[in-house]
Amino acid sequence: MATVTHDGQSFMIDSKRIWLVAGQIDYGRIPHEAWADRIHAAKLAGFNTIATSIPWAMHEPRPGQFDFVAGRDLRRFIQLVHHAGLLCILRPGPYIGGGWDMGGIPEWLARKEDIQLRAGSAPFLEAASRYITAIAEQVRDLQVTSPGEGGPIVMIQNESEWTCGDDAAATAYLGELARYYREAGFNVPSVNSNSLWQSVEGEIEGWVGSADMLATLRQLASVAPDQPRIVVDMPLCNNTYVGGADEPDLVPYAIQRRLVEVLAGGGQFVANPVAGGLTPGFWPGRDGNDASRFIENNHGRHAPITASGSAGESFHAIRRVTTMASSFSRVFANLDHNYKPILLDQRHHTSTGDPVAVIDLVGSQGSVAFILAKEPEAASKSTRVRTMDLLLGDGSSITVSLGKQAASWVLFDVLLDGRGMMDYCTLNAMALAGKCIVCYGPAGTQGMVSINGSPLTVDVPKGKTPLIETHEGFTIIVGNEESIDTIYATEHGVFVGVESVNADGIPVGMPGAKSCFIFGLDGKKQKFVLEDARPARVGTPSVALSDWKAVDSSDYISGENARFAPIDGPADLADLGSPFGYGWYKIHLKAGDGKKHKVLPPRSRDRLHFFQDGENLGVFGFGPGADHNPMVISLSKSEHTFAVLAENMGRPDSGQNLSEPKGLVDELYQIKPFKAGRHTTEHAVPISPLASLSPLWHMRPSDTTHPDRLTWSFVHRKKSPIIISFEPLVARTLVILNDEPIMFLDQTGPMRITLDQDQLNRGNNTLQFAIMGDEPDPAQTLSDLASATSFAEGVESVTAKASWAFAKWEPPAPSDFELVAKNKLGSFKTPTWFKTKFEIDPDGAPVYLDLTGLTKGQVFLNDHHLGRYFVETATRKSVGPSTAMLLPEAALRIGRINELLIFDEHGGSPAKVKVIIDKPHVRIRR
Repeated sequence: MATVTHDGQSFMIDSKRIWLVAGQIDYGRIPHEAWADRIHAAKLAGFNTIATSIPWAMHEPRPGQFDFVAGRDLRRFIQLVHHAGLLCILRPGPYIGGGWDMGGIPEWLARKEDIQLRAGSAPFLEAASRYITAIAEQVRDLQVTSPGEGGPIVMIQNESEWTCGDDAAATAYLGELARYYREAGFNVPSVNSNSLWQSVEGEIEGWVGSADMLATLRQLASVAPDQPRIVVDMPLCNNTYVGGADEPDLVPYAIQRRLVEVLAGGGQFVANPVAGGLTPGFWPGRDGNDASRFIENNHGRHAPITASGSAGESFHAIRRVTTMASSFSRVFANLDHNYKPILLDQRHHTSTGDPVAVIDLVGSQGSVAFILAKEPEAASKSTRVRTMDLLLGDGSSITVSLGKQAASWVLFDVLLDGRGMMDYCTLNAMALAGKCIVCYGPAGTQGMVSINGSPLTVDVPKGKTPLIETHEGFTIIVGNEESIDTIYATEHGVFVGVESVNADGIPVGMPGAKSCFIFGLDGKKQKFVLEDARPARVGTPSVALSDWKAVDSSDYISGENARFAPIDGPADLADLGSPFGYGWYKIHLKAGDGKKHKVLPPRSRDRLHFFQDGENLGVFGFGPGADHNPMVISLSKSEHTFAVLAENMGRPDSGQNLSEPKGLVDELYQIKPFKAGRHTTEHAVPISPLASLSPLWHMRPSDTTHPDRLTWSFVHRKKSPIIISFEPLVARTLVILNDEPIMFLDQTGPMRITLDQDQLNRGNNTLQFAIMGDEPDPAQTLSDLASATSFAEGVESVTAKASWAFAKWEPPAPSDFELVAKNKLGSFKTPTWFKTKFEIDPDGAPVYLDLTGLTKGQVFLNDHHLGRYFVETATRKSVGPSTAMLLPEAALRIGRINELLIFDEHGGSPAKVKVIIDKPHVRIRR
């Protein structure tokens, strides 16, 4: 039985040092048929470790009922990692964040009485213990430390970004989780991702982030000198949001530089995500940093391995660094973590305007010098080459060149295959495979490789063909910054002039190529004839879709659908058996009062599509095409039927409000402005929010409110609620009602709060908003907060005497669909289901669904729910950012009939919808 230990340098398995070069692959976001391909692609990209997060909600959809089958077969995924010869970091949570609904916590937990999520709450801990035990039963024998064959699990992560400074709360929660993991049989090292906010005894301190890593890791080494430095979550790309702008990601060479900076700081990393995918169905959450942003199903849109399994834009820039770190892991694992030379701080401007820093690290198995230029902000076509001379310890100097990359490295004193010593390599040494050394540099420059005291000068080739040299018994393969991306070093040897290599060592040739070259581990060259030479890929052919059938929602909108069942009144979608997606509410009024009213369901969130007596009133809520201000309705003195299509677009993936209500959870209140009087600024004793409300994120017990508070004093003798809106919420705010802190508002909102009669005094009330004391301009912040705050009164519920009913949102029966002529497809204006069939044989190329003409809705393929789309609003205003959806290979029936089902909320026309075959890209196969 192996042991896993660590010190300030690295981890060790049975006293042998290892260096973790980890990439995150979320098995829950990738079809299980493609797991082996993605793991292999990550290995081909240079990673030696796979990290994966476990979404609790996916495995325990109902209390005590666990699912570990097919796409949820965690054990099989871990076994595939092991079979690929990689290690694994397991991240079971219970909270994992990462864009998942409620951060991966099951929604049913939020509905338990007296529960507090992510805290030492007895109901939460009881459920967490049961979940951890279930996970352990699946994989505890797959730890490196397990008897017998064991497995790849080398480390486990406890929770995720628990950034509260309340030590007692941390002990009660994180300490208990750590105990549960130990008692369940996990005995590999445990790491946190709390960035020094909290830790429990025996845990390794992990950091989250990607900027300024050199300084951060040096500080981490000073705080925890007996622990290896590890960046447990290093983001490679941003989330994309439904209806939001496509936020720019770091350019590939900037990502590469950041990874290099971690290595220069003596750190290991988990790059996240390595493989893109689709967060299935309704599992994407709301952005925990912005109450109006909801996360797309498309996860890792710009990941190095795309959702379709092909190499993304950043794949090769990242591969150069990760392959180097894995190939020379012995060097990094044995570096002296106490050696920290004084450096130029590139975070601050210098007079040169283009500073270059040199960071040298020394160790018992070799040394490395990193050269870091300024991080590029945009892709550049510049061919400028910068050269610099490095003065070595013996007084000699070497010349190093920087081309397109913003980072370079020089390795020194590296033992080669037991018989040689690489004294130095002034080019970027990328891999060592047996007798082969792979390195690269800017085209047209010179480099030197010295082995056993014998230097060799090499000219970096300008074309596609690499330079091959034999020196001191070793084969040196030299590429430039373009050709290096066609060179792969594997356990089978070095492949030159290929697009990828499968797990059996069979190369995939470049388009149009008939052969490639392989250098064996003995350094000998042989030609490999490609059996299936692929033609050059051109064009993106498409398959037109026709014979559309449709079913509208007129019987739901009229309230006549037989699926409506009576309910007592407004309720959360989850309480009505619809914890995800949509639901239909029906409100029937026997008679109106003949007046117009401004109405509002104050606690209801996301999007509510209102219909009154069959007429479309629009969408109440958040995001493009919706309005969260009060609606105007006319109630004549006759009967009225309201139908409401309520959508749960996802609970927050982080923040204070994970369990926010979903659906129509309020009566429709008649809204009138409430006269709370003019605010004053009162001086009060600062208080710590953690004294009464804990945990709060990014908060320490010493953090207190500013002494100045916005104050309103008002009289309210009615039973009606007071509704307070923020447009926007400009700062973290402690809400104090009648001298009692009642809630803390952070960047997640809510943007509207309701004070009920059980909270208000019948008479005089004092409401105060206290901002935090660390605000840089408290007077201006208070002024902005006051300007953004408005008061309203729910003077009367216009639905108090109404009868309520609810119907689940479900696809119609097949017999309900009717064929629609193409020229009639644009005639639908209300929520509509569309269905068609098609055949396709993409020959291995990725397949996408072009959503042109649709508005907002859901896509199903062969009864598999792919997720939501938002292309246009009801008024045809363009939204995005995604205008097409990947059709996963595993969901397609190649050469057979496929059934496509679309639900469009505004009856958008599918006449222009088509299937696109993306021939210019090819998947990386195992």
